[in-house]
Amino acid sequence: MDSHSESTEITTILATEDLLKERQTTHGHYSDHAKITQDLKDVMHLSFGWDCLTVTQKESLEMIVHKIGRILAGNPNHADHWDDIAGYAKLWNYSANTRTEERLATSTEIKSLPATRSGADLIMPPSEFSKLSDMQ
Repeated sequence: MDSHSESTEITTILATEDLLKERQTTHGHYSDHAKITQDLKDVMHLSFGWDCLTVTQKESLEMIVHKIGRILAGNPNHADHWDDIAGYAKLWNYSANTRTEERLATSTEIKSLPATRSGADLIMPPSEFSKLSDMQ
């Protein structure tokens, strides 16, 4: 390795270490954040409604919980955490209005199929489940 490559590698390592130190002040200790976030995700995954969500709803909730973990483990006054939570909720709303996934889930052909809890997110959105119980 030449001296330029070594210098670049050392600079990269130092920059990464500085970034990690800075992030710890806003995000908290990584192990604390991981524990809080995984515990919250476990609660979500075990809830009855989890299997009724679309993949975009699940991902948005997981990212929101990730940001909540940063708030609880780190600096709760760091505005980016709160802005990110609002952003992921808005992103789902945008996605739901523009993506084929949600439009397909409300088509007549798919709605006529019987919904099962384990595959419900592939068949219809949660708003359609109340209509099923009304038909029985």
